[in-house]
Formats: sequence, C-alpha cells, structure tokens
Amino acid sequence: MQELADGIHVVYGDEEPLSSNVYVLEGKNAVWLVDSGLNPDRVVSFLSKPVAGVLFTHGHFDHVLGALEAQWPGLMHAGDLRVLEDLNADYADTPKPDFFKPFSGNVLGFDDFALELFHTPGHTPGSVCFLEKNSGILFSGDTKFSHGGVGRTDLWGGNSSALDESLSLLERLDYRLLAPGHGDVQ
Repeated sequence: MQELADGIHVVYGDEEPLSSNVYVLEGKNAVWLVDSGLNPDRVVSFLSKPVAGVLFTHGHFDHVLGALEAQWPGLMHAGDLRVLEDLNADYADTPKPDFFKPFSGNVLGFDDFALELFHTPGHTPGSVCFLEKNSGILFSGDTKFSHGGVGRTDLWGGNSSALDESLSLLERLDYRLLAPGHGDVQ
C-alpha cells in the first residue's frame, strides 16, 4: 500500500491480473474505498479499520468483485447499476446485489474528505470520476489512465463519442494527481 496524501492510499491491482487499483480513504473510525478490485482479502490485509463502503467508478467486474465477495455496501452511478449484469456479460456472471445503491448528489463528504462526482460516460454508461478537493487527487477509474491512455469503448455499453466528451471535461478540472483504475498514479 502506498500513501498518496494524508489518509489516502493505493493498493495497486497489477499484482493480480485484471484487478483494478483500490484507493483507501482512511477516516477516523472507518475507511471508504474507491473501487474494490477482485480480492477483498488483499485490501483488508492493509487496513486497521472496517470498510464503511465503496465508491465505484463503474460497474465492471474487476472493480466490483471484491465488494461482492466481502458484501461491502457500495455506491454506483444509476447508469451502471441498472445494467450491471450486461456490463459484465463478456467476463463474469456478476450479480446485481441489493447492497449497491445509486449516488444521490454530486458531492460526497465524510470525515475530512470532500469528493466531487463527475459523470464521465464512455467506458460504461455510468462511469464516474471523483475529485477529492482537499488533496487534489482525481480518481479517474477507467476513463483516463496515466501516460495518456483511455478506457476501452468496445465492450458492452462503451461509446467513443461519449468518452471524448468526458475526457474534455476532465481536461478542464484542476487536479494535482491522477489516480486511475489501473496502472501508475501520476
């Protein structure tokens, strides 16, 4: 686990093929995760506080299976929540759990964290990014990767035109660190 800012850490997914990065936002009594990767045990091994929930950047299996296995509650954009099974049809039989709920609003806050949610469709219909205002970290999921890469649009629900618009939105944001769903933080 690597520290990115005070109370914010990353557990890189590249040690497990296909797994997403998992970002840990450590509050006073619990942690929130941005995405859950494939293996909850790998994440829990680094934690000293319980997981309060998961903020999902999108509904692909490599970002949600850890939460499904651990039964961590999660928040996901309604666009992906409605089509969770379809999004994962090519890779895994991923059920739609009743403990995942839609986001309500564009600002999420707990303890000292203030996250602004941006709907960034293209990789999936309900892809989102989170800008943590205090640290300047942009959690970009699979919308935008380090070194100029972008998320695939050839999977179910992908849309290259929508992704182009989402990338234009991200270019206008003021952030100091890009924390993508896979690969290096930059």
